Amino acid sequence: MLQADDIKSLITIIVPIYNGELFLSACIESVRRQSYPHWELLLIDDGSSDRSAEICERYAALDPRVLFLRLPHGGVSIARNAGLTRGNGDYFFFLDCDDLIHPLALETGLRLMQTHSCAFAGLMFSNVKDDFQLSDCPAPVAPECRIFSPAELRNLFGNGRTYRLWAIGGKLLARSAIENLFFPETIASGEDTLFLLNVIARNETPSVILTGIWYFRRLHQNNASSLQTPELKKHHIEAYLRLRARHFELYGVPGYWELLCVSNVFNWYVAAKEISGSSQQAEELRQRLLKLLSDDYARFLPLKRKFTARIYLFNPTLYRFLKKLYWRLSKLLTGKDDPCPRSGISKA
Repeated sequence: MLQADDIKSLITIIVPIYNGELFLSACIESVRRQSYPHWELLLIDDGSSDRSAEICERYAALDPRVLFLRLPHGGVSIARNAGLTRGNGDYFFFLDCDDLIHPLALETGLRLMQTHSCAFAGLMFSNVKDDFQLSDCPAPVAPECRIFSPAELRNLFGNGRTYRLWAIGGKLLARSAIENLFFPETIASGEDTLFLLNVIARNETPSVILTGIWYFRRLHQNNASSLQTPELKKHHIEAYLRLRARHFELYGVPGYWELLCVSNVFNWYVAAKEISGSSQQAEELRQRLLKLLSDDYARFLPLKRKFTARIYLFNPTLYRFLKKLYWRLSKLLTGKDDPCPRSGISKA
């Protein structure tokens, strides 16, 4: 185990909070139980209407390393940016108020970063139920990790969700890696992925991914990823559009986001058409899909994606028939069945 006097780098832990009273105390306790003692915990309340502020005040009075800042409700990016501005750490760690970290998480991540001269570390996370207890899942006895060059990490990030690189939770970043970078405050979804894209794009040092499970993400009905309102879908689309544009600006290709954007808009459009009373939303999604299939980035789409989407737009009945026929043949020849029988394009 790392001794307290071996490394004394300060880690700023940023926790944005919005009506998180149900899980907040457990989250804070998982930080206070860290084997590595040199941290400051910034609890940033985004105008909560529940008891979150009361819980934060109690812990700030209990532990001098816990700092509490209350803001008017403005969104998670404004809260995180306040943490970036006020944090004093040599490193910054991001934690959501309903999640937990293993007691050895900070120690292990920091030790590996300093051993391999890294400015970026990702702690793999596991989705757990809302009643999960940290004692139910001990850390690996011998922590496993993978080291990636800057080019390798950029390739991983731009081509899919490998190692859960798109989510900010569980990322430990050197101050130098995020200097003068901030979360976009005008979108409510994908803001952390946009932030990480810019972090990884300018990073010129190796990066470490801890492949054991150190970060525990609670699944419950109020998770942002669980909410699929029309308004949030618009934010999703805006995030995808900004991600593909920024990735294209950096590397000359739109990356995985072009496929993800078209696939999600198509599936939302199919679902909206099947729901009575969703004609306006369906038409908005239809127009968005037509635009996506014909804009400058469409040339990067796989032919299968463009073909299936256009068939549905032309004749939904024909599309369903061809889709059913395709998967019947697939099951007969390969044993693989349709993973999304009620949707259009398979989920990315």
